Amino acid sequence: MPCRMSRQPPDGSLQLQWVFGYNGHTARNNVKVNSAGHLVYYVAGVGVVHDIGQKKQAFYTGHNDDITSLAMSADGKLVATGQMGKDAYITVWDSFTCQPVSVIHDGHSHSVTSLAFSSDGSMLASVGGPDRKQELMVWLWEKGRRVAQKVAYNGKVEEVEWEPGSTTKLVTCGAKHVRFWKLRGNVLQSVSGVFGGEGVSDQVSVTHMADGRVVTGSDCGHLYVWANAKLESVVKDVHPGGVLVTEVYPNGLLTGGKDGSISMFDKDLNKVATVPEAPSLVYDVAGPIHSLAVFNEMVIAGTEKNEIWTVRAQDNDGFSAACIVQGHAESGGC
Repeated sequence: MPCRMSRQPPDGSLQLQWVFGYNGHTARNNVKVNSAGHLVYYVAGVGVVHDIGQKKQAFYTGHNDDITSLAMSADGKLVATGQMGKDAYITVWDSFTCQPVSVIHDGHSHSVTSLAFSSDGSMLASVGGPDRKQELMVWLWEKGRRVAQKVAYNGKVEEVEWEPGSTTKLVTCGAKHVRFWKLRGNVLQSVSGVFGGEGVSDQVSVTHMADGRVVTGSDCGHLYVWANAKLESVVKDVHPGGVLVTEVYPNGLLTGGKDGSISMFDKDLNKVATVPEAPSLVYDVAGPIHSLAVFNEMVIAGTEKNEIWTVRAQDNDGFSAACIVQGHAESGGC
């Protein structure tokens, strides 16, 4: 029988099945883990939820430009992502269903560079705008309502973080500054951190310890410990070239450096272990650590060379590391 010709166009729809790579080169603090142990990160304008055990991915595609920041709620369910563009909007979405929960417009211009949920998940802090004048905004995100905003610094702001258990106290850090913020009604007030005789330096990461102390990582490779907005002590020479990321874990503090290693500190900030550079899939050197996350006994690291690898402690007091996501980098070779 002769075949019949159809006048209908073929089905040209495509369905996303797998996303290769990870954006570690131009961003930091952008690999998280949800309560199921699935990695959450982004590539270009796509949010990725990666089940490394089952080797499956799910996707959030609610952005219309490149994603530039990411935060995870304390319960490990909700994700906030901010993007670049004239309308640099923020979306809050469910990491289990990949469905949007709230979309926040009319906030930042240029890009959203840092996001943080309060511990109870009710508030969302965002930093964005051009580097010369970045703004801090606080949102009741479920209502899409901006509570307060203020210029965070006339220069680069690297990170914002809420004080654990608080919906009124925050810390930002960046180019030659640390600022301690208090939300009073719809007004943000700040006090600049006092460096004292140590000298001012760029602070590129911030974390709260369990005892309430604030720890920042500096571009000169030191850890700065703050109490009541004053520099209390300095842990010297943690990472040559700079401490790029800090993350609390049950036994203390993790740091990632430009040297490509991870350092582990106890609750008194004594160094107890160092994880050397992890094996790369394609590069001789794995690259600087740009993101750290913890899930049970596993540490997840994102690198400047767009790789994600996992680190696990071994019975012989050593560590095993495996590269699980690999993407192209602008420099480096096999």
